[in-house]
Amino acid sequence: MDPQRRPVSGFVMLPFTAGVFEQDAVLLYCAVRFYIEHPELREELSTIVAQRRFERWDRALSLR
Repeated sequence: MDPQRRPVSGFVMLPFTAGVFEQDAVLLYCAVRFYIEHPELREELSTIVAQRRFERWDRALSLR
């Protein structure tokens, strides 16, 4: 196993930077933080529910 990837609670940590995503880095941070704090909602990630949640966050962030 790559020494930079250490299993955490059965998961493998994958290094990435927000720069590889087209979305605002703050929106990405909000999403990651939200799903870390609410693991029971992670199954919604492949649904329209998550898309609408991200759109609401994006609108709220654009007002800042």
